[in-house]
Amino acid sequence: MSRAESSKAVELHRVQSFGLLRKTLPPVDASPGIWIAKEFPGFSNLKLGRGSPYPFGVTRVANNGFNFAIFCRSRGVRLCLFPPLDCGTRGILQDAAAEIVLDDNLNVTGDVWHCTVYNIPEGSLYGLKIEGVPRIILDPYAKWVASGAKSMWKVYEGELEEVKVVSEYRETSFTSKFPGLDTLKDVKFPFRLGLISEPKVAEFDWENDKSPGLSYEELFIYEVHVRGFTMHSSSNVSEERRGTFLGMIDRLDYLQSLGVNCIELLPIMEFNELELCPFNELELKYSPTTKELLCNFWGYSPISFFGPMCKYSTDFLKVGVELKTLVKEVHKRGMEIVLDVVYNHTADASAPFHFLNAANVWYMHDEKGPYSNLSGCGNTFNCNHPVVLELIIQSLRWWVSEYHVDGFRFDAAGILCRDQDGTVLKRPPVVEAIVKDPVLKNVKLIAEAWDAGAMLDSPNYLIGSFPFGDCWLEWNGKFRDTVRHFIKGTPGMVREFAKAIGGYFDLYSKRAYGPCHSINFVACHDGFSLYDLVAYDRKHNESNEAGNADGIDDNISWNCGVEGETDAENVNSLRRRQIRNFILALVVSRGVPMLTMGDEYGHSKLGNNNTWCFDNEVNYLLFGEEAEKRHDYFLRFVRMAFAWRQANRLLRLRQFMSWRDVQWHGHRIDHPDWSSSSRFLAFTLKNPKDGRASIYVAFNSSSNSYEVQIPNAPEGRRWLRIVDTNLASPNDFWSPNESETVLLDSNSKYCMVPFSAIALHTVDPEQVVRGEPSTPQNLASNSYYNSSILTRPVSMESLVSADLEELEEYWESFIATSLNDEQSNTDTDRTWNMDTQVE
Repeated sequence: MSRAESSKAVELHRVQSFGLLRKTLPPVDASPGIWIAKEFPGFSNLKLGRGSPYPFGVTRVANNGFNFAIFCRSRGVRLCLFPPLDCGTRGILQDAAAEIVLDDNLNVTGDVWHCTVYNIPEGSLYGLKIEGVPRIILDPYAKWVASGAKSMWKVYEGELEEVKVVSEYRETSFTSKFPGLDTLKDVKFPFRLGLISEPKVAEFDWENDKSPGLSYEELFIYEVHVRGFTMHSSSNVSEERRGTFLGMIDRLDYLQSLGVNCIELLPIMEFNELELCPFNELELKYSPTTKELLCNFWGYSPISFFGPMCKYSTDFLKVGVELKTLVKEVHKRGMEIVLDVVYNHTADASAPFHFLNAANVWYMHDEKGPYSNLSGCGNTFNCNHPVVLELIIQSLRWWVSEYHVDGFRFDAAGILCRDQDGTVLKRPPVVEAIVKDPVLKNVKLIAEAWDAGAMLDSPNYLIGSFPFGDCWLEWNGKFRDTVRHFIKGTPGMVREFAKAIGGYFDLYSKRAYGPCHSINFVACHDGFSLYDLVAYDRKHNESNEAGNADGIDDNISWNCGVEGETDAENVNSLRRRQIRNFILALVVSRGVPMLTMGDEYGHSKLGNNNTWCFDNEVNYLLFGEEAEKRHDYFLRFVRMAFAWRQANRLLRLRQFMSWRDVQWHGHRIDHPDWSSSSRFLAFTLKNPKDGRASIYVAFNSSSNSYEVQIPNAPEGRRWLRIVDTNLASPNDFWSPNESETVLLDSNSKYCMVPFSAIALHTVDPEQVVRGEPSTPQNLASNSYYNSSILTRPVSMESLVSADLEELEEYWESFIATSLNDEQSNTDTDRTWNMDTQVE
């Protein structure tokens, strides 16, 4: 007799007050087959077949069937089927329509449980029961997840209003309602169910969509949070679309106005925003200062590696369509979209019930506890186990093939480079599999090339040495720290600052894309915002309900004399100079620049350097006049600066600086001061075609004013002042229709005040008199510029004007050089006290 013929039906009765099954589920020793609840006649025609062990997850097969294949080393597995949802915004707590008890002989191949089920009603959902796990589990390979749309944000599943008090949560919690979970006391969020097939509403026309295929040297990356981008009322996005994928489409014009061409989305894989703290506590968390309910706003705790975050949609049954629409619209504008992905840990800090945690496969373990914490988030994903590796590869392929994303930024990518014991691997299998996968061949791969192992005496800092490095760009934490140190006036940073500007030859000289392997940033979602770097000396995380113990303590920041907001104009003027200095350093450095959401207008998080838990204005982007005017029209400065960079290929070369195209200076021409006390650096960028000077940049991070000697300009040309960060807008960045035009002669003098920077550009003075060029883009006609887009890596010999051996000699001598025989003007005569207010 077949298994389908032996299927049984059992009458299961509901508790009407809850609408949930109680104690009448199939017994523990139920025989294999289909058990159906009488309340769901639509499931009475189910038939069961043996199925196939591959591919994992759910696959549609012939004769109206679906194949289910689940890796699990447990002795018992049951497939739970749930009825279709009747509303795209409701919760998912409801009765199971059927349980399929799998046969441990017929439905198992190796470690894979499988079956084929026929005649499942369209739109049904499913989950898994595993022996020894007292809750229903989401299939790790579920492609579509049901969790409610935007209207369910910060609302517990099955409830129609936000939880207000802990006692109410205990009384109405999922664990108190669902059968068989009475012994599970520490589950702090509801389960998720998978949709068996893509909703019919999800039909989509890509219109021959294709990635723009931008080259690395063309990129300007903008790190953005989907919800935070448009939730503020100033976004002028409709209430329904605010905080969603569709809402982002409504403000893509804003990103284009910044010059952004690569959007890096903070995690959009399904996560639980009500994972309220990383220690798996039941109690809700409220801010001790604002009294609001805290949440996991950033989303760095994935529940699914395949399903997009439903609560970033207006209707969760259409979340796939809405995300695809966003990607298509981004591509139409010539921009790319990169996903921030988290394969280093999963949502739970202790027992991760939504994954099949069997036989030490999915997670790393150590002698100190059941779960290793190399991720810093309570558990560590075992990325280099073959089963986990397969999941990661299939997940990445899914996002590329189904959603057309252009690349991935791997959070805490150092975890990808560890074996099950936490040992660092030189050739980690998962990294090798990613770079050699045919589907992933042309996507952009970005590594946050470290993890939290240093906290556990297991450091894994891989900047410049990430495995298979030719295929990876890296978040360059060294650039971030060096620029912060130099701009705030830390002594002994001039050489490191020059290396940062030059593209880090010592880190990336052997890689195919040269300095473009370095993603340069001064601030990101982690840590202080750009403005807070110049407004706070120490973190102020009291609102986080962690006693100000969370977040890093060493922020390499300087408050310019006063902690926090002040009306002192001398302090605010200095702060404005410093944030402009940061942007100029980012613009003139070789590599790929990245800006995080809000830093373009000087957004402040009020000194909080760990705002992961706030769904409010601290994490919302501001639009309109208030943003435009903030910090003396800083937003204008940022737009102009990146337009200038984009127009001048001399600022975007995929080659390292060498003696052929850069000339270093101090405040006197050709006299750079590399001493430990120096806080001044200037340089001239020369046209590689003819060696003529084109751009001059100088940074004064000392407390002294200097009369700077201006280099020789090519014959018939003069220096046009493009930037002076000491000047008020619109003279801080030159525009002929708004700014004062200042032309400087060769060997003339220019006064630079303390903590300021300037940038000059050679021009034909007659053009300027005639009102040309009129925009930063038009300045390109006076510089080395080529608009062609290179899409393939090329050899080092063709990348640089000098061969590799010559470059190595240049940078080695550069690093070692100290001009002891020069009487350079330094600021050793005055000690700058970072704790005192500027006079």
